[in-house]
Amino acid sequence: KGIKIPEGGKVTNVENIPDLTTPGKKDPVKVTVELPNGKVITVEVPVTVTPTKDIIKNVGDPITNDDVEKNVKIPEGGKIISIGEKPGTDTPGVKPVVPVVIELPNGKRITVEVPVIVKPKVTPVVVTVGTPVTQDDVKKHIDLPEGWKITKVGDVPTTETPGAKPLVPVEVELPDGRKIIVEVPVIVTPGVRPIIVPQGTPVTPEDVKNHIDIPNEPGWEIIEIGEIPSTVPAGVKQGVKVKIKVPSGEIIEVEVPVISTPKVTPIVVEVGTPISKEDVIGRIELPKEKGWEIVEVGEIPTTETPGQKSSVKVKVKLPNGQIIELEVPVTVTPKSTATPSQEIPSKPQGQTSPSTPEAPKVLESTEAKETKEVVKELPNTGTKANASLAALGLLGALSGFGLLGRKKKED
Repeated sequence: KGIKIPEGGKVTNVENIPDLTTPGKKDPVKVTVELPNGKVITVEVPVTVTPTKDIIKNVGDPITNDDVEKNVKIPEGGKIISIGEKPGTDTPGVKPVVPVVIELPNGKRITVEVPVIVKPKVTPVVVTVGTPVTQDDVKKHIDLPEGWKITKVGDVPTTETPGAKPLVPVEVELPDGRKIIVEVPVIVTPGVRPIIVPQGTPVTPEDVKNHIDIPNEPGWEIIEIGEIPSTVPAGVKQGVKVKIKVPSGEIIEVEVPVISTPKVTPIVVEVGTPISKEDVIGRIELPKEKGWEIVEVGEIPTTETPGQKSSVKVKVKLPNGQIIELEVPVTVTPKSTATPSQEIPSKPQGQTSPSTPEAPKVLESTEAKETKEVVKELPNTGTKANASLAALGLLGALSGFGLLGRKKKED
């Protein structure tokens, strides 16, 4: 192919074929050609051996015969006779070459060595929606062997929407000066909101799902929800690991934080009783572990009127540095009115309590009484007046007896 032979002419000899196993410019090949008129000439054909293409594989991807054959350039009329031992790809780096025996069109056999490079291990850059990815983030996800260095980082995608983003091409230079391209995946996970519940409130799988903002498009699917922690006692709990399938088929993992808030006791006071910050703080039972701290007490309502008041918002710092907000309920009750008690009047000193009156005595008849009085001796007063009165009384009494006796006789 290196020379054009006139019609009727023919090649009678080829000599000075160079070493084709190493790349570079070689000494020309001398070709003897007999022309149609019988004249014989010698033509020099320049030869340049291009490097054999490297087999570049990811860690763990096996090397096949097809991989080798695609990287060997065989002259027309030539063929591969055999492929030697292929190295493993368990670790990144420059691997031993694969020897390939090729038979040239003239029957000569040569051995070509095919280089093998196993790319550095790459882990995806996984961020939440809105978290920017920097070139340094990309570099940190490439595990370079010793002596390798990154020379260029390509375009980094935005993270405004969740999903698998375009790969970031990164140029890596090997110790011998060769350069390869590795690609770093970027995956933007759905937004995740922490589950915040009062201590003792159980968390369900549905609660976990509802705190992951899965995009409303086909291909997104929650396929596994990990262990859900208890919410007793209060504190920052182990997050719930959730596996999600993205439209590209890759499986990503997100973690839903769980925070169990301290117990809060409502404040109940009478109208007009002021509420202090200390009163509010005293109604929040912070865990005893280090790192819990009340950092701000919000506006405290007045207590001038009864009723349910606005809760007091309290910011609490957790051991992990996160700040949550609690609410302390406030109820103002009407002022209590004292019920008057009926007092028993005390008796004056020296006065005795009245006794129960005695039953009345049976009265004697008038006649009996008068009879008794007749037989009684009349008092001697020693005066005329009294004597006259006595005489009149005696006379009256006798008259009475006379009338009584006559009445009895008539009866």
